[in-house]
Amino acid sequence: MKQVKRILAIVGVVLIIGMYVVTFLSAIFVKSMTGTLFIASVVLTLFVPLLIYVVQMVYRMFSREEPVESSEQKNRKAFAEAAGINRKQTQEPEEIAEDGAIKENI
Repeated sequence: MKQVKRILAIVGVVLIIGMYVVTFLSAIFVKSMTGTLFIASVVLTLFVPLLIYVVQMVYRMFSREEPVESSEQKNRKAFAEAAGINRKQTQEPEEIAEDGAIKENI
């Protein structure tokens, strides 16, 4: 997924810079279409990143890669390992008495 994101980002940057260069050159050399190219450049400045985001979302939906652990999940696991915490060991099962009351293990 990282390579796809990187490729899409590079394509987006090239497209946006290309639009600005074409708009700039048209402002210098072709006076009749400068306004139209400027408006197209502004619209595509918003549209290209949106399109890249949509492509990434579709790729993520249809790819069969395993979900990547977030840094928060990794930090929690590392902390639990470092502290020697194991949830299964720390949680004691509750006992239920014959009358239906829950006894706490003290």
